Amino acid sequence: MAPLQKQHRTPFVGCFKVDNQSFIYDVNTNEIMEVCPETFSEIVHVLENPSIGIESLSAPAILALQEKGYLSSHRPNGVRAACDGCLSDGQQTGITQVVLELTQSCNHRCLYCPYSAQDPGRRYHSVAAMDWDTAKAGIDLLLDSSASVEMPVLGFYGGEPLLEWELMKSCMDYAIGKAGDKRLLFTLTTNATPVTGAIAKELAARGVSVLVSLDGPEEAHNSFRKLRESRIGGYSATMGGIRSLREAYGDTGVGKIRINAVCGPWTDYLALENFFCTNPPPEIAGLEYRLSEVSHSNVASLLGEAGEVGQVGEIVSETKRDLFLRWTEKNATGKDGAGAEIFLDRLFEVPVANLHNRSKTLLGEHLGPMGMCLPGVRKSYIQVNGDILLCERVSERFVIGNVLGGGLDLSKCKSVLDEVVEHFQERCPECIFCRVCAGCPAVYCAPDGMISEEAVAQFCSRQIKNLGEQLLWYVESLNRNANCFDFLEETGVQQ
Repeated sequence: MAPLQKQHRTPFVGCFKVDNQSFIYDVNTNEIMEVCPETFSEIVHVLENPSIGIESLSAPAILALQEKGYLSSHRPNGVRAACDGCLSDGQQTGITQVVLELTQSCNHRCLYCPYSAQDPGRRYHSVAAMDWDTAKAGIDLLLDSSASVEMPVLGFYGGEPLLEWELMKSCMDYAIGKAGDKRLLFTLTTNATPVTGAIAKELAARGVSVLVSLDGPEEAHNSFRKLRESRIGGYSATMGGIRSLREAYGDTGVGKIRINAVCGPWTDYLALENFFCTNPPPEIAGLEYRLSEVSHSNVASLLGEAGEVGQVGEIVSETKRDLFLRWTEKNATGKDGAGAEIFLDRLFEVPVANLHNRSKTLLGEHLGPMGMCLPGVRKSYIQVNGDILLCERVSERFVIGNVLGGGLDLSKCKSVLDEVVEHFQERCPECIFCRVCAGCPAVYCAPDGMISEEAVAQFCSRQIKNLGEQLLWYVESLNRNANCFDFLEETGVQQ
């Protein structure tokens, strides 16, 4: 990619080559097009020498592109947060999910967990647990503010929420009674080690959707997920809990029990594919799973010096490229088996769908707030003391109310959004990926509770690298088969 330029005499484009072909990504139209080598060289020359200005070029090919609306130097004026009205409307009747932090205690000490690492601005694992009045207030917040939601979701989180199993049962019983005829979904995020046969049967009887933390094969899982007391890996105990769940849920377990695997620069994706798809252990065979990314702030401390992180990252990128090309070939020809198809879909489908289905409308005067949710609308996370956070992944500093003290505070919701957005007012309007970037800055730019320019710079650098790779692989795949992404149409549209 050509370097970003702040001078607005330059076209707002990215230039790149794939298979010795020349391409530009035109940000204002959100289109990717092939150009001849001469045109490519002239555009790159202007980007590298902003004082020249695109208007000084008179080559017929350049003029033809400009006549069609391409190569505009227009940049947005900034990032605009959502209006108060949008926040208010959503929070009155449309809260879809409330997650209760039943306890801050956990029987694991996972190396990449911010609560284990004692990151500044983060709480540490403690024995603090939610009392009944706080839990009840959280449930009331959900059910009193979700009139327009067909099926509200009440989630249980920790720490390890099953350490407060009696409280969790009381919460479910109260919510069922208050909801009446309204459909309600319960979710649980757990490492599954406290699951007994009796607990599994009660979860199944209530139709709880269970998300189990399992990072893949035993060696990979045990490398980072350690039991609190023994500091040995928890793989065997987690698999035991999954076995109890599968037995209790029976045939419904395939839809109700899911796996979450945390990935990072250290992840062996080929081993992960083999574990989940090709040769899965019987405990997880047929279960749905998702792959989530570790918070970038923790990577350096886990892998050592920056050079080591970079070296590992390059190996992972090459492996992911090979998997990406196999994924697109599979969707075009149907060569792979079902298990491999599912794994590759989990790895690539959402981000590539956002790229493939990007809006082709002209770039406006302002950008939206990247991939950040509207505070308090889609999800509210209730801590043990009643404080309401955006979600379970953000710093405890981003408080947007208290269930025991007035509920959601609209002024705090707007303040959090404005604070995050303010740090991107200069960067986003100059970034060629401003229309396809969907990472949440509240999660990645403030791990210690304070948004810093250093954290923002790291976040943007990673996003540019990842999106640049995706764009190159995407075009490379289209070169091989122009119809290879047809199956993604109308899936996960990114504006």
